[in-house]
Amino acid sequence: MANPLSPQTRIVIVDTPGFDDTMVSDREILRRIAIWLARSYEANMKLAGIVYLYDISHTRWERSSGKSFNLFEKLCGQSAMKKVVLATTMWDKVNPEDGERREEELKDDIWKDMIEHGSTLHRANKTSSAHDIINFLLSRNDFRPIKIQREMVDTNRPIAETKAGRARTDTSEAPPPEQLVTI
Repeated sequence: MANPLSPQTRIVIVDTPGFDDTMVSDREILRRIAIWLARSYEANMKLAGIVYLYDISHTRWERSSGKSFNLFEKLCGQSAMKKVVLATTMWDKVNPEDGERREEELKDDIWKDMIEHGSTLHRANKTSSAHDIINFLLSRNDFRPIKIQREMVDTNRPIAETKAGRARTDTSEAPPPEQLVTI
């Protein structure tokens, strides 16, 4: 895709697997995302932003969503929050009042810290919304690397020693409850 603000450059959009995939572990998903981000950073590709999609028709924030979101925050790092767009989707599947109430809950609670550190909220409900989000990110002209890129490339840490790698908790890899010991 050509960059509308700078036609001589191109835009690469990467659709990553989401955490909590039933077929692939969080560890593997983090590995795939981290490797791509590190390689793109080493190749001097500039990251304009990250879009976190959330289905507004979900009636509640699941515990697994919270774990995934925590991992996402660690992947980006606080200094890169301005590069993050929190985009709500599926507005056509929800009563507008319910969607707006859920959006307020997200802004006031779950996404509050990210918004305070510069993340923005957008409603992604049609193709033009996607173009608007891309144009918004490009207009910010912020191409600094995110946390995991700096950790893996600049300080040469393996994924497991990054903030996201240490934060990753995958219930499928946790010991069964009978193997947990209370101290």
